[in-house]
Amino acid sequence: TAFCSSPTLLVIAAEQNDFNGSLPACLVTGTFQLAALARNKLSGPLPEVPTVTNSLTLILSDNFISGTIPDVYVNSGLGVLDLRYNKITGLPKPARCAGCTGQSSQMLLISGNQLAEPSAVVERFINTYFGAVLAMDKTGIKGDFYLQNASQSALTLRGNPIVLIGLPNVPFLL
Repeated sequence: TAFCSSPTLLVIAAEQNDFNGSLPACLVTGTFQLAALARNKLSGPLPEVPTVTNSLTLILSDNFISGTIPDVYVNSGLGVLDLRYNKITGLPKPARCAGCTGQSSQMLLISGNQLAEPSAVVERFINTYFGAVLAMDKTGIKGDFYLQNASQSALTLRGNPIVLIGLPNVPFLL
């Protein structure tokens, strides 16, 4: 893609343009600070890359992105990862990985996807993800969740048939 070859381009705002195909890897590994591509027709999995741009805001809501979120997307200090209303089925492992900085993304928004993860995997993810905001509304998760170690500033779990056990130390549990 042409915009990937520009070393001075820091922001791409191309929402609602009927772009299709897969997300170019250069958008998450290059010099971009903001890539807003919501409400297009992007499909397929997120690109497997060794590292992502620190502090990048990546807005990909309302597309057809599918599969599991690669670990590096939540473990490299990404600013915002907005994947609301896509086809995401799997969660990353919030822990160190090759190319990771050990910093969680600050905001992970995955509401409106249908996660196909067992409740134990979801519980472990919520309890070990150290970003400030985690939005998991209407993701199809179900079961009993012990959230004693959740550390987010805001955690949203609306629209899921779940039972919360323990009182998490989360200022805003919505």
